Amino acid sequence: MIDINTIPELKNDFYTHVTWNNLTYPSLENALQASKFFSPERHKAFTTISVKQAIAIGSIRKPPVHDWYKQLPAILYDLLMSKFQNENLKKILLSTNDEELRYYNKYHDNILGICTCARCKDNVPQYNLLGKELMIVRSELKENTLTQDVP
Repeated sequence: MIDINTIPELKNDFYTHVTWNNLTYPSLENALQASKFFSPERHKAFTTISVKQAIAIGSIRKPPVHDWYKQLPAILYDLLMSKFQNENLKKILLSTNDEELRYYNKYHDNILGICTCARCKDNVPQYNLLGKELMIVRSELKENTLTQDVP
């Protein structure tokens, strides 16, 4: 098992270009926060701000766009596939081999990760969606790499 926090390049707040809906964001987190809004103009605003600013603005949006939580796995998958087109990042993800990936945190995010605080631990469902989607993307990248190596 690998805690995603020990590999900064796997985290959503790692600065690397991610393209989603024809816009390029400075990080996956920026794009993820933008996805909470309907307006393409709002999306565009997330392309020029810091991760910290994106989280602050995205946190204000309650609730996110209709069915955002249902769409979240597909959105996250698309964003991760975009992020890991970067060859250096792809190598880092593939270097985790078949280890289970978990995103631990202490700020009650039990959808993307696993909150380890006393209030959440053992008391609420913990989905670890980031870890699960990273493992899916890793598997697909690994399969594509193997396919490309075959003559």
